[in-house]
Amino acid sequence: MLAVFGLGNPLSYNGTRHNIGKEAALSLKGKMPLAFKGVCADIYVLGGRALIEGKTYMNESGLAFREAVKKLGLAPENILVICDDFNLELGRMRYRVNGSSGGHKGLESLIEKTGTENFPRLRLGIGPPILDFSGAKDWVLETFEGEEIEKAARGIRAAADFVKRRWGHFWPEENDSFNV
Repeated sequence: MLAVFGLGNPLSYNGTRHNIGKEAALSLKGKMPLAFKGVCADIYVLGGRALIEGKTYMNESGLAFREAVKKLGLAPENILVICDDFNLELGRMRYRVNGSSGGHKGLESLIEKTGTENFPRLRLGIGPPILDFSGAKDWVLETFEGEEIEKAARGIRAAADFVKRRWGHFWPEENDSFNV
């Protein structure tokens, strides 16, 4: 694993259920300098590690992923994708080294644009939705409320801790200095 890409919508959607993956990834950015400003993605690099910030909407995440794969020269299996999952209870996580989209439109876009399901993903629970599946599109764009806010924050911290554990001492900390 050499890079992290958190799926989400533009930053104006922060605090919504659908942006929890992006917020988890960006919580790792610290003082990583911007190394590439792309059309669909910005890439921050420090110490041989990269953080990809998509500039697209969730359903077009594959455009940002493909741009980052090309710019970084990485195979998709070297990029950890963090995304929301309403089939998991809020605060739970599930890691898989590859697999299908499971109906997640952002993951579908990545698979479509790269032609592979072979990339690791960390799914962060945001569910279950209060309404039926047909209302899920609107529900995922709502902000967390009440007790959900702290549970979501704990989920974001747990995802960041997972990445740091996977990369061990190789994930740059706030005070570490590396050449870009």
